[in-house]
Amino acid sequence: MRESAKNGSSGVLDVAKELGLFRVADVAELTGLSARAVEKILRDNKSLVEPVPGDDGIWRLAPESLHSTSDRTDADPKVAQDFIATAGASVKALERGMVQEAALRKSMLSAAEQRMKLARRSIQQGESSELHEQLADAERRVAKLRDYSFRAPDPLLSQLQDWTVKLEGSFSENPSALFDLDASLRTAIESAGDPSAVFWPARAALAAQRRHPTNQDLAPTLDHEIRKAALDGDVFKVLALACIAAVSKLATTSDALMGAITTRTFRSNADRTARRVAYTALASLACPGIAENQRAVEACDYQIRRESPGCDEMELLAPAALQSRRTDPVAAIALIARYLKWESSRDHRGLQDRKSLPRLGHVARNIACSLDNCGYQQLERALAPLAEDELGVLLIHHLSDYQNHAIELRPRPPQLQSDRSQGGYDYEDDVLEGVRQFGALARSRVAKITNPEGKREYTYLWIKPRTRVAEAIAMIVTNQPPELPRREFTRLRRKWAHYNA
Repeated sequence: MRESAKNGSSGVLDVAKELGLFRVADVAELTGLSARAVEKILRDNKSLVEPVPGDDGIWRLAPESLHSTSDRTDADPKVAQDFIATAGASVKALERGMVQEAALRKSMLSAAEQRMKLARRSIQQGESSELHEQLADAERRVAKLRDYSFRAPDPLLSQLQDWTVKLEGSFSENPSALFDLDASLRTAIESAGDPSAVFWPARAALAAQRRHPTNQDLAPTLDHEIRKAALDGDVFKVLALACIAAVSKLATTSDALMGAITTRTFRSNADRTARRVAYTALASLACPGIAENQRAVEACDYQIRRESPGCDEMELLAPAALQSRRTDPVAAIALIARYLKWESSRDHRGLQDRKSLPRLGHVARNIACSLDNCGYQQLERALAPLAEDELGVLLIHHLSDYQNHAIELRPRPPQLQSDRSQGGYDYEDDVLEGVRQFGALARSRVAKITNPEGKREYTYLWIKPRTRVAEAIAMIVTNQPPELPRREFTRLRRKWAHYNA
């Protein structure tokens, strides 16, 4: 038993040294051990390997283990060939766009550079010109990949995450030309090592839409290509096609995108950043106003129900799933409130003194779009059991904070409040005692999405009086000024300019 355990441990470490950066599931498949046994061996050898921060299930060689072998000075062409081959495999994966996570890319490049240094030491006294050429080629490819890491990230991803942001941006090609799917994909695949290349086809589609409306005939082609790329495990192509569907607002591709996300080959090859790009594309198709957006809504709801949602699913998919007919609004909104509390606990700048999380303002705006599209009945039902809970207070602050531009809460005039009794409270007595009831109104950025041409009116929102949530809303109303209509804002600006003239 001890001998087999020893062989299993050495086999796992040998595979780890060969791969450099690896998933526990991949090592388990190569060694024939269970994932739990492999992870135990890795944790017992923290001096040789270490987990990659921010990505569960992915490990890498510890820097100390790489430097411990850097004292090799004997010329050995076979060892050099092994180092070059291992470094080349990492470089090839990066060039194909299989790795989107910035931390993983940096780790893989560092490991490849270290292996090339060891390879050069092993052949510096040799005479094999072929090895020198292979090493020089690998070094040029790594240098090119290093240059990509200094480029600014493409803003298209953050724009797609926020439904209220109008997609804009230029592309180097002629904006009057028709969109060519095959040509744009080929251009992106040739430069797949650039982290922003995955967005190039979507940029080209967005530029073409300025002169030509979206071609609905593109939807079946995207549907087929997304499914095929997912089965092939081509993460880069799936993400590029998903972004094209997102900017083109082709919600009919939601089923294919959802199928790709749940495909085993895609899930085994996609890192966290790749999954976030796919989630963002799918959720953006659920935005109110997009034709057949209900298909994307149900796809988001399915993904939330399929497995325990993590922080990425809650940030990107949960706001869209609120529009689903199968969603329990009380449970869904309470889960979102718990997620906000968890985010505040890991961010020292968040929700202190019951304030909102500005860095998650897009989540508040997306939730507001879903709620405004459904008439706020979901929020009213969800706040009833959370009226005395801290979660309800956090949720109200996050949605109504003026910095997040999501929902505006205002007191309703007493003459408009009903005098019927609910929950044992008499509305007329409550009004006389100064207990106010409130109305909810989508702020301008949200209203442009949910009701761009209609008249904006407050929606009655009954909050149980004398509760923590009611007191929080009263405090918000006192401290935050109402949002001025555009016409009134223009009038005041002209008046101020006249006084200063």
